[in-house]
Amino acid sequence: MSNTGPFRGWWVLSSATVGLALGYSNIGVVSFGLFVIPLADAFGWGRGDISVAMLLMNATVVVMAPLAGVLIDRLGVRRVLLPSIVLFALAVAALARLDGNILVFYLTYVLLTAFGIGTTPTTYMRTVVAWFNRKRGLAIGIAMAGVGLGATLIPPAVQFVIMHFGWRWAYLALAGLALFISLPLVAALLVEKPEDLGQLPDGRAPEIIRKDSRTWVGYSFSLCLRQRSFWLMSIGFSLLGMFTSGILAHLVPLLQDRNVSPELAALGASLLGITLIAGRIVCGLLLDRFPARLIVVGFLLGPVVGLAMLAGGASSGWAFLSVLLVGLAIGAEMDFMTYLVSRYLGLLAFGRTYGFMYSAFAVGAGFGPVLMGYAHQYSGNYGIALWGLCAATALALVPFSCLGPYPAQSIAGPSENAAVPEQETA
Repeated sequence: MSNTGPFRGWWVLSSATVGLALGYSNIGVVSFGLFVIPLADAFGWGRGDISVAMLLMNATVVVMAPLAGVLIDRLGVRRVLLPSIVLFALAVAALARLDGNILVFYLTYVLLTAFGIGTTPTTYMRTVVAWFNRKRGLAIGIAMAGVGLGATLIPPAVQFVIMHFGWRWAYLALAGLALFISLPLVAALLVEKPEDLGQLPDGRAPEIIRKDSRTWVGYSFSLCLRQRSFWLMSIGFSLLGMFTSGILAHLVPLLQDRNVSPELAALGASLLGITLIAGRIVCGLLLDRFPARLIVVGFLLGPVVGLAMLAGGASSGWAFLSVLLVGLAIGAEMDFMTYLVSRYLGLLAFGRTYGFMYSAFAVGAGFGPVLMGYAHQYSGNYGIALWGLCAATALALVPFSCLGPYPAQSIAGPSENAAVPEQETA
């Protein structure tokens, strides 16, 4: 098959960006905090009790993300992604039927997560890293900026629907975004790898490509488990998950507790989304030019300071400055995950290795919201929990600092023992 037509990678990238904007990360996680107070008012549930749903969601991710990775590697991206979007949207719509039974609330969020795992970065990044090599950092940043785009637009829109039509209609609106915008766009534009269209990564010069050729290089999953970098990244991402999920789930109620109106609190969440976009784009550009471990450490200093400010009682303008500092790092952690996995471990078993890292991230992410929720439920404020998240984020600096240089390049076929990751040029 010969190269025909203009480079399709940018269209693929645009579909991944929109898909991530309207996937599990935003509709399932970012929007969660917007429903905490409405659900507490409607059913008398405590914030800690509501936050248990986040713990269950992340426990589900721990189980499902590796399984999704295996399915992606074996079946391909589209066969996993498209059914996942449909089932995820239906589960979100089911939340509009809640009747006050908190066990049903928990179960629905577990199903939402299980069905929506195919809409997480695990799936989309498998395609992005296949289409881009020289500009991989930038491409990852653009795709992951979709999460920031959704986090910017969804909170004020959902808050508007809640205030004028009620929280049940807000859940239905979120389901509609996934079903009627994300699904048709992804179905039309997303192609798993350039070889399927007779093209090459980065739109390189035309040449003959066999459609059934194996272009992935990297460690097999069994060899990944023997790499020091694999376990350092697992520890680091687990620690990062605590502050990321804890802040996303409780940012709106936290701001409202500090005398910020519901509308401004939603705009604060939207401000977080804007910094997500900036963080991902800037991070992607830097990853293409400097060693990734140094970029990770630099970006993590911001949330350490921001969380300390929030724990110290920052309010008004200082609280929003803290949100900016935290948002820059939240905007970069999935960039780090995709780039580090692809460079240190390669693409041969990318679905499984990325799925494992996402599970490690989810382990920490499960505890962050619960820590925040019960801290408020029993002490009346988030102070103790914020100091805990600050300490966990500072500890995450250690394993990332210990990552060494990228492995040397080797041109290898599908042989399990021979394939090693491609070398980063930075």
